Amino acid sequence: MQSLRSEKDSFPQLENYKSIEDILSKELAEEKRIPSIINNLKELLQADIIEMLKQNQNYKEFKEKVNNIINTDSKKELPLLKQKLRDLEEWCDKNINTDKTHILRNFGKVVKHAILAILNAGNKTTFEREKKKINFYLHAIKNSRQNISITVEKIRNVIKHTPSDSIRFIPNKNHISREQNKSK
Repeated sequence: MQSLRSEKDSFPQLENYKSIEDILSKELAEEKRIPSIINNLKELLQADIIEMLKQNQNYKEFKEKVNNIINTDSKKELPLLKQKLRDLEEWCDKNINTDKTHILRNFGKVVKHAILAILNAGNKTTFEREKKKINFYLHAIKNSRQNISITVEKIRNVIKHTPSDSIRFIPNKNHISREQNKSK
């Protein structure tokens, strides 16, 4: 009599069925989620947002790189899209080191989280977390001009309503350390 074999031994393809199903569901999720990331990158190129980046000397290069990513077919060329995003992130990091503007830093963070979102498109919770971070930095970029103008207005009001003799000087580190040494 022949020995009985388990189902897994007789049908090894059933063992891989679950993993194939997982792979297909992740691929479908990527196809659905990646266009939303591309739309976020398109937001970076809106006239009022890209205008803020004009203070950086290389903003045209940034614009070209983002356009190149947007024009990549994400369904057919996903590895190429990921590589282009990594290249853009490296470019942003390099330029942040030479030009210390917060706007460029926020653009770089949008790109960084776009990469992480695309890499984790199959994992819904991680994707959503990265998507929230992208939206946070986009919001920071969009509202940066408004925040700066509000801050400048507050400073003007303080200067206007403060008598000039009460503002004698602005203490620096040396002055503060001398005052602390006197009190000891």
